[in-house]
Amino acid sequence: MERFIKKHGKRWVWSPTFKMHVARTVLDKGLSYLEAAELFNIKRVKTVGEWVKQFRKELAGSNAIDMVTQSSPTGAVDLSLSDHITELQ
Repeated sequence: MERFIKKHGKRWVWSPTFKMHVARTVLDKGLSYLEAAELFNIKRVKTVGEWVKQFRKELAGSNAIDMVTQSSPTGAVDLSLSDHITELQ
């Protein structure tokens, strides 16, 4: 997994894939932000919290899209993504 994209000045820019991995690990395993920061060698605990908050927003947005899809007139519904989101929450 790619951890950094590039160095920006004196700091590294984390890859979106790595951020999502950290956030999912926090939610799936019930880790505290401090535990996750230590596990993934992230200096700022607040950074982990920001990533989890962003990931939850994205999940909520995906869930809203699923709700619209479920009420579609065609009746074709893919519940696999919705079920996966529910498990993550």
